Amino acid sequence: MNNLAVKTETQTLLEPLSFRIQKGESIGVLGESGAGKTMLTMALLQLLSSPLQVEGSVIVHDQDLGLLSNEQLRSVRGNTLGYVPQNVQAIFDPYRKIGVQMVETIRAHERTTKREAKRTAIASLREVQLKDEHYHFFPFQLSGGMLQRAGIALVFSLQPELVIADEPTTALDEETKTVILELLLRKQREEGLSILFVSHEIDVIKKMVTRILVLENGKCVERGSVDQLMNEPSSDRLKSFLHYEAVLGRGAMKND
Repeated sequence: MNNLAVKTETQTLLEPLSFRIQKGESIGVLGESGAGKTMLTMALLQLLSSPLQVEGSVIVHDQDLGLLSNEQLRSVRGNTLGYVPQNVQAIFDPYRKIGVQMVETIRAHERTTKREAKRTAIASLREVQLKDEHYHFFPFQLSGGMLQRAGIALVFSLQPELVIADEPTTALDEETKTVILELLLRKQREEGLSILFVSHEIDVIKKMVTRILVLENGKCVERGSVDQLMNEPSSDRLKSFLHYEAVLGRGAMKND
């Protein structure tokens, strides 16, 4: 990602930002509500439209995503880049069964039969500790935590190389949060998955990543390794995070 920025005709919403994610690497984006975290993920995925203007470039396997057709982008988003949004309900059509939607998504990205796609879908549901029967459920029949897991199962059924996880554990119970975080770490360890982990919770993010970018008002105010930033923070924003963690036992800012 090289000098990626988001602007309107009169305002800069995300100042130019550059970083690179290697295979098997995990990077965290830390910031409070309005810091620009979700804006960054949307720009990375080429999901912003007019009147927002995206400048800079996002390079994946020597391809500039900004120069690809919509069809090419759809392929990259599924097979190379996986996206776990905070509002996972947006992934699913509420009036169609989870399994049907998973099979259609898998077959849209891979040349496979319905039977093979169903097998892949069920295996992915099992990975997030859902049952085979949940394949036949409608989204509204699942709890919020179970639906979040189903959304992650859908993402991993396509075997992406990089997962962009935007607040994937916000408002979840501890059991579901643990399942999701452990799955991400296992995929990274065993399959070389790369992770861009976006969060306002410092206690979570420092367990998941090796490097952190701290955003404030659309600008990266600090970056570095987890050890470096935890021991020698320089920005007021990160110092506030660490203060809250020390006082409350958990560092968190207001969520987007």
